[in-house]
Amino acid sequence: VALGNSNLKWQQTGTWNVGLELSLLKGRFTTRAEYYIKNTKNSLAQITLAPSVGFASYPENMGNLETKGVELNFSFIPYRNLDKDAYWVITVNGSHNEEKLKKISDALRHMNELNTSNEKDKPLPMYEEGESQTRIWVVRSLGIDPMTGDELLLTRNGKVTSEYNAIDKIPYGDTEPKWQGNINTAFNYKGFGANLSFNYKFGGQVYNQTLVDKVENADLVYNADRRVTQLRWQKPGDHSQFRALNPHGQGTKATSRFVMDENVFQGSTLSFYYRADTKNTKFLKNWGLTSAKLGFTMEDLFYLSSVKRERGLDYPFSRQFTFSLNVAF
Repeated sequence: VALGNSNLKWQQTGTWNVGLELSLLKGRFTTRAEYYIKNTKNSLAQITLAPSVGFASYPENMGNLETKGVELNFSFIPYRNLDKDAYWVITVNGSHNEEKLKKISDALRHMNELNTSNEKDKPLPMYEEGESQTRIWVVRSLGIDPMTGDELLLTRNGKVTSEYNAIDKIPYGDTEPKWQGNINTAFNYKGFGANLSFNYKFGGQVYNQTLVDKVENADLVYNADRRVTQLRWQKPGDHSQFRALNPHGQGTKATSRFVMDENVFQGSTLSFYYRADTKNTKFLKNWGLTSAKLGFTMEDLFYLSSVKRERGLDYPFSRQFTFSLNVAF
């Protein structure tokens, strides 16, 4: 059961793209480049509702959206021997996307008014023509005042103040990376094989909610991170990363102080396997098998990021190891 919308219109999408493919050295090196433009009219989105309504969200036309992007794919085979069923393949791909709202609906204009009046500890979505949906909207911060321990903020007209006002929020960073993609390599030799995959992204920003929730706005009634006291302003003259303790419980609001450049390189998957069949292993016939494959897989090998924050706070995080045996009769 979901909340309906009788004013909903059909989403219409038009796409234009051009691609170029190149193959060299008898297929050992191949590359493909593609550029596309997608225009969406009456783009659909799920609008979040207050819990008291009884529904989490409802569908709404958000307006007209333009998306431009480029995708690149490279594949290289350093080694290949068909007689020994041996090969080594390296593939690299990446993409860059730009999104822009060309026209917003009245429903989004109303949501902007609601979000502008709300003062939260995390950035709320804002929708403006000429901007993307992934922009981070916060109030500009000048850091912590060494004399008072308060955060110094900039209003929209450039005035320095310590009073937070959600009206002063501006687009400051974008969660969409400038470039993102994958790197994969696969090797096989007479049934033995290995696969290794990496993910990367860079050029985007992220709001470090961990520092807000677990350090600056930490509840001292419970166990707290040592940074809560060691890196906090305590006396006049301190140059600190975090503001002074607020005895009245007024928490930190969404400011640019916690918007950070996010560059990530992640080892996503590593696997080894051995595949045997009746062509290279005679004992399979005695068991009535035509082939057998023994494998091992490890997920999330490592995670390197320019932003230091705890993982697994908003989603289950675990490094997984898997052993597998597949047989065919």
